Amino acid sequence: WYFEIVETMRKLILTGGLIFLGPGTRTQIAMSMIICLCALRIFSGFKPFVKESHDKFSEVSQWQVFFVMLSALMMKSSIDAGETNEDEGLYDVVLIGIQFMSP
Repeated sequence: WYFEIVETMRKLILTGGLIFLGPGTRTQIAMSMIICLCALRIFSGFKPFVKESHDKFSEVSQWQVFFVMLSALMMKSSIDAGETNEDEGLYDVVLIGIQFMSP
């Protein structure tokens, strides 16, 4: 039960804590990626679940959030640079594929 506190803090920081960094900025996305990696390390180090399969599922889910944030950063960078979005279709396919990573 104690790990629910860690999970709740992670969710609060990712949803509410990042608004103080300037909404829609690359800094906000980069900070969310750092938070995801820290959470991933905590989850894989402590292995808070009883079943090993639940620990693996949690790790895959953390990677999933990280890659969604990485895709968001890539899209934000290309928009800010004024590049044409020739790769927009590729981003769409990658984001849809990432959503199906979890078992």
